Amino acid sequence: MHKLASLLRPGPLLIINIFLGFLLTLHGTISTFTNSSFLETLVPERLIGSIYTISSIAAFFIHLALPKILRKYGNYHATMALLFGALCTLALLFTSTSPIVLLTAIIVYMAIITVMALNIDLIIDEYSASDTVGGIRGIYLTMVNTAYILSPIVGATIIERYSTQGGNAFAYIYMAGFLLLLPVFFVFSYYFKNFKDPEYPEISFKKTIRYIRDNHDIAKILFTSFLLQFFYAIMVVYMPIFLNKYIGFEWTTIGVIFAIMLVPFVLFEAPLGKIADAYLGEKEILATGFIIIAISTCLCGFMTVPSFLLWVVLLFITRIGASMIEIMNDVYFFKVVDKKAIDIINIFRMTRPIAYIAAPIFAMIIMYMSDLTMFDEPKMLDYRYLFFALGLTLFAGFYTALSIKDTK
Repeated sequence: MHKLASLLRPGPLLIINIFLGFLLTLHGTISTFTNSSFLETLVPERLIGSIYTISSIAAFFIHLALPKILRKYGNYHATMALLFGALCTLALLFTSTSPIVLLTAIIVYMAIITVMALNIDLIIDEYSASDTVGGIRGIYLTMVNTAYILSPIVGATIIERYSTQGGNAFAYIYMAGFLLLLPVFFVFSYYFKNFKDPEYPEISFKKTIRYIRDNHDIAKILFTSFLLQFFYAIMVVYMPIFLNKYIGFEWTTIGVIFAIMLVPFVLFEAPLGKIADAYLGEKEILATGFIIIAISTCLCGFMTVPSFLLWVVLLFITRIGASMIEIMNDVYFFKVVDKKAIDIINIFRMTRPIAYIAAPIFAMIIMYMSDLTMFDEPKMLDYRYLFFALGLTLFAGFYTALSIKDTK
């Protein structure tokens, strides 16, 4: 308890922000694993990845503008605007029946929640001393990933319950997200209205890219972050459809599988953050995580049996690797980059929308190379090749991690 208190010594605002991070994550992730199935009711299956790409392109441009917005208006006003935008789009998602309105709303909504991670990061970093970055990041990510564990079960339960009653069951998912986001909006508006932004040094985008190019370890950790987000993008978009439509699992079963799958993020990230602070460097843990995730993802390409236990074990192992990579990416990056370097931090968070732009393109190429066209109804073989190719790609992270210079 004493160690926890020392990590959270900046006081109530840090604790409140971590709790808001939990609610913010829970509201968004309730729909994460069902968004692709919802989109399937609006567009052909082969175009689902394109919707994610459009949303990610929007997030990318918001990210580009965000440093200037933060310097002009401050983090508080920027975050309030994003929260308000998220509430408006969620309201449209559970009230509208127009396909055009629904598509527009979900594109904007997914872009907003992608960008919002940077705003929360800046507040967490402002309260984090350099010698406690790993511990605080571990606590924050543990809370966030607890929300990830709860959300598939909640989301799947809602879908199963309301799909039997007719109408649009997905609307209730977005309604739940709206209700969870409301307290975030009001609590943040009350407690953080006097938040004092650090001085964000103004650096041009070209200079930022040049700085990253000249600092090889930062470039490498950005690459490993991109690879992890690329993994998430493929899994979030295609794994739910694969398990439901082709393997044959019901949504409640998928919810339980995903909940168990995400447990490693809660079990391992906080301890690994402390280990990286006190004992080991980041590179060994990072490289080990990539070996685990690469091999287990390749194995997903060979799994076609509807065995609950086998899928739980295999996906659980993929997330052991992902949890090791995620916490080491964050710990390493925020140790070597100054908290005021908003442009560099922004690039770090832009790896997610860039990955969501690249992932559907990657998927279409792999599906085409599997000798099937995207204009036909996708077959199981598409997804098997996709997961195997993804696993092979992740091995690049292992070699990159080995070349990183530890902070210890």
